[in-house]
Parts: sequence; C-alpha cells; structure tokens
Amino acid sequence: LPVEALRERLVSRIKSEYGVGYVDVDVDADGTVEYFAVGSRAAGLGPTLAPGSAAIAIAADPPNNATAGDTVQVWATEPEPKRLATGELRGVAGDAVTVALDESDAEALTAESGYRLVTLPAEPQADREFASLLRNADETMAAVTVAAGSQLSGRTVGDVETVVAAVRPAAGTVQPIPPRSYAFDAGDTVYLVGFDPAESVRTADE
Repeated sequence: LPVEALRERLVSRIKSEYGVGYVDVDVDADGTVEYFAVGSRAAGLGPTLAPGSAAIAIAADPPNNATAGDTVQVWATEPEPKRLATGELRGVAGDAVTVALDESDAEALTAESGYRLVTLPAEPQADREFASLLRNADETMAAVTVAAGSQLSGRTVGDVETVVAAVRPAAGTVQPIPPRSYAFDAGDTVYLVGFDPAESVRTADE
C-alpha cells in the first residue's frame, strides 16, 4: 500500500471511529508514524457564550434585515407592548429565533409565547464573527509551541505560509493578529488558521 494511501486511510479511520475533526499524520516509507496530532473544532453556540449568558430559541417576528450578530430587543406584544430583554441575535429559521442574552432575562421568556424583535444599531463584534466564520470554514485551527533552538525561533510571522491568528509569548499576554514583522521566540505559542496549519509551521521549521 503506498505511503500516501496508508496515511489517508489512517486519517479517515481515526476521524470516523473516534469522531475527531482534525488529524495530522506523517508516515515514513516503512509505515512508521513520525508525527501525529489531532484536534476538534468548536461547534454550536456554547463556546461563544460568555459566563452568565444563555441562548434560547423563541417564536418571534424579527425585522427582515436582521442578521446574526445584531443587537435586538425582545418585546412582548400582549396584553400591551413591553420590553422584556436585550440580547444578540444568533440565528433565524422562519419564525424561530435564537437569541443570546443574560441568564436572568432568559428565565422571563417562554417557548409558547410570541415576541417581536427590534434591531438596534451596534458595533461589529469581531470575536463572535470570527468564531462563526471558523466553524463554517474548511480551514482548521492549530496551536504550536516554538521549541528552543528550532529554525522557527527568530523567524517572523511573514515567513509562515498560513494565517497567524495570535501569539502567546512565553512571558506575556496573547497578541491577536500580530504584525508580519513579529519574530517568534522559544516558548511562544502560535495560533494558526489554515487548511493544514500545523504542516505550514513544521515546513517553516525545517
């Protein structure tokens, strides 16, 4: 069996039998596994909800131009108009709407009642937009730590042939979207997004 076919079979089997979303394997000509890494993608709303918040599906009449990420007010229409909560629109399917809001506000809403939504102007929420795009993209995310003495140490973000989403220095806080001139140092944790991000870094490290 050719090495590439063996690799593809191994990747496919691990994904199907263990429910793994991302597999990266290097196999030598004699069938020895030289490198092995697995990962998974964040799915659903849970990973994007802040502590103390909840997502709830309600029957509502959203504005025609309402889209995921909009800030909305939830109004009761009977017996008289009353604003019940303010939250973030996460999805619309017909008259079923998913809204993320404070847990205390969510307790006041019921699945049986009908509501009306009012869209409010708001600044784009880049973190949630990024999470939404990542869940729906073909690319995956990987985190790689720069080893001491490696070829990657001292090289820059521009040398890596994939998107560097963030860098966490060995001593410091996370730096999102670092400049292309940023030089990696031993101990840095590099967060990458791409079709095979780990391979891109390993190639640059050779």
